[in-house]
Amino acid sequence: MLGLYDFGLGRDQEQRAKDLHEKAIVIDGLTFKDGLGLDYPKDLERMRIGGITSVNYTVAHFPHNFLEALKEIDKEKEGISKNKYLCFAKSAKDIRKAKNEGKIAVVFGFQDAKPIEDDLSHLQTFHDLGVRIIQLTYNAQNLVGMGCCERSYARLSYFGVQVVEEMNRLGIVVDLSHCCDETTMDAVDVSKDPVLFTHSGVRALCNAYGRNKTDWQIKALAEKG
Repeated sequence: MLGLYDFGLGRDQEQRAKDLHEKAIVIDGLTFKDGLGLDYPKDLERMRIGGITSVNYTVAHFPHNFLEALKEIDKEKEGISKNKYLCFAKSAKDIRKAKNEGKIAVVFGFQDAKPIEDDLSHLQTFHDLGVRIIQLTYNAQNLVGMGCCERSYARLSYFGVQVVEEMNRLGIVVDLSHCCDETTMDAVDVSKDPVLFTHSGVRALCNAYGRNKTDWQIKALAEKG
């Protein structure tokens, strides 16, 4: 039996599944602040035992402006550098290297575009510091687009279109997990690169205040690559 669940597999099948999991690169779509085990070592140990290769780690979100995000990034980098089980990742090559070394590769991400403020050049700064994933909105409206918990929904703003295009140019992945339907589909259309739903479920199974994605949104995501 693998873990807590009995899947009715034979011994050979269980071993094959175990071998496959050990060889695979397994990415946790979202680990929030303090979830890496920097303050809670038992959490980190569970991730290591579970075979996690890399995590999308939230270093900034809706309370943070540009300067506050810079401070958070600096603080989290220092914590990672002092942990023998973690390494900082800015590329797929870094993630593969972590897999070979038995470490967990930490990818910096935002759960809101608010730290960009109204200045596209801030994206270059964040990229230079290693940010590789930015979620366009949290639950509310910002300068980029509309979150999933607003009273009314809307597409990307003109500034939001520029943000997506600049993220494409720099190589920062567009995350649409908390975006409303209109902002979600607009970003899928505007982005020339694949986009992500890093921590969303299926709306047909659970509505979750509109944050979970429809079947047609999931299909559009797949068609984008």
